[in-house]
Amino acid sequence: MSLSGDIVNGKNATFAPTSITSWVRNAIYSITKIVKEYNLDAIDIDYEHFNADPDTFAECIKRLLYYLKQNNVVCYTSIAPYADDSVQVHYLALWRKYGHLIDYVKFQFYAYEKGTTIPQLLQYFETQSCNFKGGKILVSFGTNNIGGLSPKNGFFDACTTLKREGKLHDYTNTKSPEPTNGNFLVYWDTDNLTPSHISSIKAKYKNVKVGMSLGGDTVNGKNATFAPTSITSWVRNAIYSITKITEEYNLDAIDIDYEHFNADPDTFSECIGRLLYYLKQNNVVTYTSIAPYADDSVQVHYLALWRKYGHLIDYVNFQFYAYENGITIPQFLQYFETQMYNYKGGKILVSFGSDNSGGLSPKHGFFYACTILRSQGNLHGIFIWSADDSTKDRFVYEELSQDLLASAV
Repeated sequence: MSLSGDIVNGKNATFAPTSITSWVRNAIYSITKIVKEYNLDAIDIDYEHFNADPDTFAECIKRLLYYLKQNNVVCYTSIAPYADDSVQVHYLALWRKYGHLIDYVKFQFYAYEKGTTIPQLLQYFETQSCNFKGGKILVSFGTNNIGGLSPKNGFFDACTTLKREGKLHDYTNTKSPEPTNGNFLVYWDTDNLTPSHISSIKAKYKNVKVGMSLGGDTVNGKNATFAPTSITSWVRNAIYSITKITEEYNLDAIDIDYEHFNADPDTFSECIGRLLYYLKQNNVVTYTSIAPYADDSVQVHYLALWRKYGHLIDYVNFQFYAYENGITIPQFLQYFETQMYNYKGGKILVSFGSDNSGGLSPKHGFFYACTILRSQGNLHGIFIWSADDSTKDRFVYEELSQDLLASAV
């Protein structure tokens, strides 16, 4: 459903909150009620008249969208701006700060002048793609002969051009996410890990670095698949969205953790290589890592990346816990040697799972194996999966890992 629109009973539908807190509280309650009653899936923000400054609009809408998505009230969200300065200033304030909460930009191209040509529409599209960088811009036309480019004058021809360039988007159910061609979204618990939380931790512990992983195994039970539309578009989108998230959350690093692929190894290598080069060259991140594991279909992609762009990768977070359960210390050390050979010259981090997944566990000699590697000068760091599972043991193994690494310095 759309919120607001242009007019109601001949009167402007104006955004005029009494306060941010009261507006958000009322909006959450009333919209949740309507969505559940009518079994709706989405919400579209379509305010066109404002009696509030852009920052107030951005904060109200952000808090609403965050709640609705975090609590699975809606599957996707959209906004519906158009080319009017007083309208755009509000939506751009929202986008700059909270664009990661918005799935689609339903730009009202039919609000442009009547008789728009195909080249003009394509230029308008490029302008809005620049304004709402990284967003999925939906093209539009009016069936009421109001303006823009009509189907009779080439609208669908323009769509064909956009489709060929990988820019024609349709709706995606975010409860069952699809690859976003490099438009990365935040999927961690943003209630408990906010930008201020991260800044506070880093202020208290000066040596702490915070990074984020791209990809992973699954999202909402569905494979998180690397599936770029093209190298150029994926890299462009990834640079924009990752830089935005990194700056907002004050992050230091990026970890490449794709485990499913709908692209050949060379394409994966080129996309990730160009991304890492930009992020390091422009000081967006201070270090980078990759997280492969011993599966042929996975390794072939990461080894292609390593051979061409290994100099851009600081750590190999190898998933040793993906080996069979109950391996011995000698087996673990042999697996480590194998990966040192595969990723020659790389800093291989050892790892275990606190979720009883596999590999060599702390109870069966993991830390003893680490002391052997340390004596050989090969203990570069310890990677533990996962924090959620470690809470039950009050992070005892994380503390042991820190003590061991500190004594190795």
